[in-house]
Amino acid sequence: MSRVGFAESVGVAALLACGSAAAYLVLRALLPAGAAFALTVPLAAAACACWLIGRAASTTGRVVVALGWCIAALALWAAAPAPVVLLSAHAILLWLLRVLFHHRGVLTGAIDFGLGMLAVAASVAAFRHTGSLLLAAWCFFLVQASFACLPARDERASPAGDNLARARHGRGCPRAPRAQRLSAFITLETLIMKHPLPALALFVATAVAVVLYPDLASHAGTTPQAPGAANSASRQAPPAVRQRPRIEVVFALDTTGSMGGLIHAAKDKIWSIAASMAQADPAPEIRMGLVAYRDRGDEYVTRVVDLSSDLDSMYAALMDFRASGGGDGPEAVNQALADAVERMSWSGDDNVYRVVFLVGDAPPHMDYQGERRYPEIVALANARGIVVNAIQCGSQHDTARIWQHIAALAQGDYITVGQNGGAVAVSTPFDGELGRLAAEMDGTRVFFGAGDAHERAARKERATAKLHAAAAPEALARRALFNASAAGEASFAGDHELVEAVTSGRVALDTIAADALPAPLAAMSAEERRAHVAAQATKRAQLKASIARLAARRDAYIAAELEARGARGDSLDDKLYDTVRRQAAEVGLHYEAEAKH
Repeated sequence: MSRVGFAESVGVAALLACGSAAAYLVLRALLPAGAAFALTVPLAAAACACWLIGRAASTTGRVVVALGWCIAALALWAAAPAPVVLLSAHAILLWLLRVLFHHRGVLTGAIDFGLGMLAVAASVAAFRHTGSLLLAAWCFFLVQASFACLPARDERASPAGDNLARARHGRGCPRAPRAQRLSAFITLETLIMKHPLPALALFVATAVAVVLYPDLASHAGTTPQAPGAANSASRQAPPAVRQRPRIEVVFALDTTGSMGGLIHAAKDKIWSIAASMAQADPAPEIRMGLVAYRDRGDEYVTRVVDLSSDLDSMYAALMDFRASGGGDGPEAVNQALADAVERMSWSGDDNVYRVVFLVGDAPPHMDYQGERRYPEIVALANARGIVVNAIQCGSQHDTARIWQHIAALAQGDYITVGQNGGAVAVSTPFDGELGRLAAEMDGTRVFFGAGDAHERAARKERATAKLHAAAAPEALARRALFNASAAGEASFAGDHELVEAVTSGRVALDTIAADALPAPLAAMSAEERRAHVAAQATKRAQLKASIARLAARRDAYIAAELEARGARGDSLDDKLYDTVRRQAAEVGLHYEAEAKH
């Protein structure tokens, strides 16, 4: 059989790259991003292995080698290694096939091993820069296609025959004599120098495409299908079945001086955003987190508020943020994204809508030495099943280009709002009464537990007191709506609230030790405790019903006001809600109602 030529090898590389991208798209529709990537790599490598074995100069041992290769590939998939390890291992497996069937001599094998490792490095670098699986796969297979320039095994030209045949008959494989190794080196140099320009042009064109791809994708508005890099956490043991889906949302918020309007809007609207999310069927659990970012040289680079179902505490932290600093244009966007993806306690369940909203008006610093850049961070977010949506405040062109690229890489939305945040502000005659009812409902909470549970309850009560003292009436009204909803129960009660724990059946009141109860309850008899808990549960239910009736009147008032202003559908609230409604459908959350305001 004739030796493999460089043109044939490049053609196969193109087919494998396109096939890899297509396979990932199909698998991604059925599986999480990490699992889809972990399957795409061995499938593409298997296709390449079939071609290498089929084009081998010798037919000896093909079946045995193919079987061994499949076993090794399956073992790698089951081990679920880190993405670079997975890619490197398959590159080595392909190299072993080329050594067995296509090369002669130690020198050519060593050079080909270097090509394999270079292919891995080129693929990883291309993906980190572009987020494009197609380009990453092309780089991986193109560099390895250069093996066709190396001297090939030829049984007819080798009196000693094939090394596999020798092994089968119990004879060793002789080392190539020095003259033969020198001849191989000269032949290699001759092959490379004979027609260098087409091959060189192909590699240069690929490098240029990788460098220019982010700008071209941003201007064209394309959405590359970035799988990220599957890590070992991507395929976990099946989690325990949850009773309902969960929403985990992190806001990465620019808090520099120019963002004062949006920070004010966030303080006003975070509760209406939560209330809008709570309208899903079935009612989800909602956890929120926050990354505030500025830049190096400011008071802080980032400040992180971890994901929590305790929205009172998250909101109390948000109240402390003020717009200040910045001034040099670019900000610490890369660090903020890294913190949002890596420093949050994201859950590992399957039925979770994980989302980051990046909110800012300035592009990232791309000149900080040693700092990871957003394509690599977004790839990690994709691998962990985290959607990243980019919300641009204002109309700065440099920011628009980067924000569009981030959204494209992350398969998220690009949203624009005015510099003041674009939130609809409507005060209603019902806000004060709703705030008062919410405060009464807070008074029905009875926290129990000792140690850490006691401290968490104390922090929650301090956060609630801070809200009632400093939050605007409109914000307190929105909080009332959320806390009275099924999705708001976890935020309202926490994990050690006695009335909810007893009425839901999670805890039997008689099993709680007296020293874990508040002092007034600890002094009561068992019968008095049961009566007190029942009375608080009844009062809470009545307050929730009152809030629901008043909320309906408030919603009607706001709808009429927005209709009169012609403002419905264009606000930040509506844009966020539309994004959440569409993206959360993938985890079984369905929304019918309009956004809350």
